[in-house]
Amino acid sequence: MPNGDRGTSDTETRFADVALKYISHEYIEAVTDPLVNFDTAWVDAEGLEVADKCNSIPFTFKEEGEPGFDKQAFTPPLGGTAEAGTLFNQSIDGGAFYLQSEWDNAASACLMKPLPLSGAAFSSTAAVAGAPVDFNGSAADPYGAFEPTWTFGDGATGLGASPSHSYATAGEFTVTMTPRDALTGSTASAVSHTITVAAPPSPPPITTSTSTTSTSTSTASTAPSTPPPSPSSAFAARVGTFSPRTGAITLTESVANPGTFRWLAAFQNGKFGAFASASRCKAGRIRLAGKCRLAKIVFAKGSKTVVGAGKVSFTLKPSPSAVKALKNALRKGRGVPVSITLTFQSSLGGSPVTRVLSLTVKLKK
Repeated sequence: MPNGDRGTSDTETRFADVALKYISHEYIEAVTDPLVNFDTAWVDAEGLEVADKCNSIPFTFKEEGEPGFDKQAFTPPLGGTAEAGTLFNQSIDGGAFYLQSEWDNAASACLMKPLPLSGAAFSSTAAVAGAPVDFNGSAADPYGAFEPTWTFGDGATGLGASPSHSYATAGEFTVTMTPRDALTGSTASAVSHTITVAAPPSPPPITTSTSTTSTSTSTASTAPSTPPPSPSSAFAARVGTFSPRTGAITLTESVANPGTFRWLAAFQNGKFGAFASASRCKAGRIRLAGKCRLAKIVFAKGSKTVVGAGKVSFTLKPSPSAVKALKNALRKGRGVPVSITLTFQSSLGGSPVTRVLSLTVKLKK
């Protein structure tokens, strides 16, 4: 409704509208219904499944407020009228179609897209070259999965609400945070600030005292300071450990210079759901459930700044997709093989060093 099969002949019926409406309707119910024991559907107090709540628009006064009737059920319209049966909200390849909105718990309304984020802002601690700068971002996220992306103005990027970053040199840098909800992919306008990175303080001079027995006088002289270490991005890679409860991976590395670690952990798609089949998908993609999808899924991605030489530990928290894969693997009594690409760049210069670590992460009940 309103563009149903109202015609008297096949040429007057609107099969596409009906097909689109019910594909949308039944698809979201199939995704959200639990199918656990005898509970085969999530329903509200009126006995409606999620798509039933936005099933039709009210045509009469009596229908307004009744279960399943909502004025927002097919908004926003692009043209046509309900009275004439020509109303449409989708324009596909020059054709006009009608697609049902779906219920959004966060908005308590029928919507065609996620609610936007608002009130984005961020702050940072004092910035000194060679030392980590802590950033703290915030935004009003209706879905509670705030995970912004960052550019720090020197070519580096970051992810998460509270990243840290170290600048190799002093100067002014424009930092940009783009608000993003990790659950829906909804974003908001980016926020940018220019921060001033100060030069590190000069070390105090080292003085020595010399004396002669003939004059018993003392003179002070400045001794040369200890030369800084040579630029080196080498690090001792060790196989990480993981938490059998959460799946989080902890890595411990040793470095000779201050600098920044960056990591990208990924796992193969299709291991614990649909299985890959022979296909002609492009490089980097495999065929799953009839579609070409990414061959690898991000397990964790991030960075950590190291202030000085020595050992450093950091934790890779699994992404929502990784958590789902870990739970699927747990039900099969297996683990998820994870490949970690770990790169370290010394803040003193030189070329970065990259190593690849592998381990299988397995949850316990």
